[in-house]
Amino acid sequence: MPSNDTPSVSEVFTIPNLISLVRLLLIPYLFILLTEQKYGFAAGLISIMAFSDFADGFLARKLGQESNLGEILDPLADRLMILSVVIAYLQIELLPMWLVFMIFMRDLFLLASLPKLISLKKLKVPVEYLGKLATFVLLAAFSLIMLGTVLNNTFVYDFAFAGVIWGGLLYWAAGLNYFKTIRDLKL
Repeated sequence: MPSNDTPSVSEVFTIPNLISLVRLLLIPYLFILLTEQKYGFAAGLISIMAFSDFADGFLARKLGQESNLGEILDPLADRLMILSVVIAYLQIELLPMWLVFMIFMRDLFLLASLPKLISLKKLKVPVEYLGKLATFVLLAAFSLIMLGTVLNNTFVYDFAFAGVIWGGLLYWAAGLNYFKTIRDLKL
């Protein structure tokens, strides 16, 4: 007999979860577009994926379809998209190593807390406003970097580059908040 904790099919296959899943599935395609320098398509896909990050959360709340799976899928898609984009941008020389390292190390830093989360059987941490803001700033800046590259516009690129730095700092601040939250978790 299934336990009461087992989600029903309607709780798993929700519109917001499907949006997050599609975003996850598009990440390898986005990486290929970027590394093969198909910048026009990549710019459009980054923008669509960034918008879908907003849409899945909005729809989950609006439709009453918030779920445990969604609370894992959405941030997972965010992290993997951010890491894929910065690695691709490093490879095609749109971002310097130090900036990619800064963003990459934040997620590696948080990954160190995974054993504690597993031991507490808590694979999700409450989302913080600062974390959502950092993700928004990074995704918007990534879109603008592509736009500046496609248009060959150094002003747009430089503005976007500053946005990645700002987003990276916000990303670290949010990461430190998450780390403190995880550190303080109890059974």
